Amino acid sequence: MAVEAPAHCKNVPSEYILRKYLLMLATLVATVTYGGGFSPPGGVWQASIDGHLAGDSIVLNTNNLRYLVFFYCNAFALASSVLVIVLFLLLSIDLIEKKEVVWIRIKPLRVLMVLDLLSFMGAYAAGSCRDMLSTVYTSVLMAAGVFIYLTVQVALAWASRTPEPSLPAEQDNITVKLEERLRKVLILLATFAVSITYVSGLNLPGGFWDNTEGGHRLGGAILIDGRHKARLTTFFICNTTAFMASLLIIMLLLGRKLHERTTVRSREMFGCVVAVLLSLVGAYAAGSCREAGTTVYVVLVVIAGLGEKLYKVYQRVTNRGDWEGNRQELGLGRKKGMGTEKQWPVATACRGRRGGPDRSGHVHAVVASGHGLARVVASPRFSGGPG
Repeated sequence: MAVEAPAHCKNVPSEYILRKYLLMLATLVATVTYGGGFSPPGGVWQASIDGHLAGDSIVLNTNNLRYLVFFYCNAFALASSVLVIVLFLLLSIDLIEKKEVVWIRIKPLRVLMVLDLLSFMGAYAAGSCRDMLSTVYTSVLMAAGVFIYLTVQVALAWASRTPEPSLPAEQDNITVKLEERLRKVLILLATFAVSITYVSGLNLPGGFWDNTEGGHRLGGAILIDGRHKARLTTFFICNTTAFMASLLIIMLLLGRKLHERTTVRSREMFGCVVAVLLSLVGAYAAGSCREAGTTVYVVLVVIAGLGEKLYKVYQRVTNRGDWEGNRQELGLGRKKGMGTEKQWPVATACRGRRGGPDRSGHVHAVVASGHGLARVVASPRFSGGPG
């Protein structure tokens, strides 16, 4: 496997093998839920009037049930994320001291990770939904995400009955390492997308009303009462789509069955990745711009940059272009003084099962492009734009 376990440990569970990704996910969930508890959706009272105390949540008085669901789901997601981190620490200590994995810690870890994601989704739904459209759309999207995940797991369980064709040891090792690099980039991209869309969904662009002057609704989004209602709706739809698509990527990549199947590659997640990137562009353009001209400008600039990256990824993944040139670019070409292919086994090992060049050799370039995409998503400008 790509992440090696200690040599003295046998039958190491997948949770330990994927510990780096799970720890990163738990850390970011803990970070955003910690901040979300201090800035409740709907804003807070700015002054002590009409029996309300300054600093109290507005939604607590206008929609008590919604606030309670958000509060408890957000708090549970924070607590479960911290417990996941602690359990991984205990597992590491067990491996160092007892030279084995204590299975009694694995079962609660699995339960906690499932409850962590469910409570995280519940907190987002309760904190971001403010009308019938947003509630229905979020509910349908979350149900669809869970259904897709379960369908993939069932399909993989069915496919596991058929043994996979074996590869030479050297070729299989290199292929797994290349796929692991791509998996890291995709999980990094999806994790940061989840974090920024969660925060942006709870704190809508434009802010919230803290008074009822002019017929406004307390705790309601300011943009929804003006001529920017369509922009706010577009922002919410795109932001929620990016949130759920990112969660789906994470759940699929961290699945044990998907991790063990060498015939299922991370490149097959590119559909979800494109959906995340396009949704982020749409959410940023709708949330940060107030005029048509600036909206078009932002969309064109961002799409042009992303389009170039995605085109390079597409070329590498589909194996289009000159193989010899790409091999030289990836550092797999014949170097000076190396006369035969036996002297440069990396290029030889990356050849496909049917004798042709295997597309996994292009993952180096895909990873380089993926890092560029991850930097776009991780940029604080996304969260700083809406206001």
